[in-house]
Amino acid sequence: MPGTIGNTNNLKWTFETAQEFFEDLYETVKNDEKCSSLAYATSKLGYYETLVQYLKDKFKEIDFEPIKKAETLIKSRIMQKGLENEYNPAMSIFILKNNHGMNDKLDVTTGGEKIQPQKGMNVTLPDGTNIDDFISRVKK
Repeated sequence: MPGTIGNTNNLKWTFETAQEFFEDLYETVKNDEKCSSLAYATSKLGYYETLVQYLKDKFKEIDFEPIKKAETLIKSRIMQKGLENEYNPAMSIFILKNNHGMNDKLDVTTGGEKIQPQKGMNVTLPDGTNIDDFISRVKK
């Protein structure tokens, strides 16, 4: 949510205070076992979750290592607690897929293209019927 006209709260963020905030964010994630998102950690420090992206955009040369470590720790925590049924496993999978770039096994052999049967293949069903004959009868 944008600030009002004349709001100068964003001016308090210098390179140094932003780096310190990122380090505090990592420490919050590390020390709070319930922390399962950067949004949770940011709000625990008294800020909106949009602050992380704002600071990343404002200080492109900043050291993002504390954020990367926090995200890795969160990802590991969600996986472990999902496996132990401390977190709902389905919800853990959902969060990992949508927020941490994980996905189900991918088909890397076709480049995402649909596999088409090759022309002239002689495929026979268990009863001895040729697959092409079977398909043509079913389509009628």
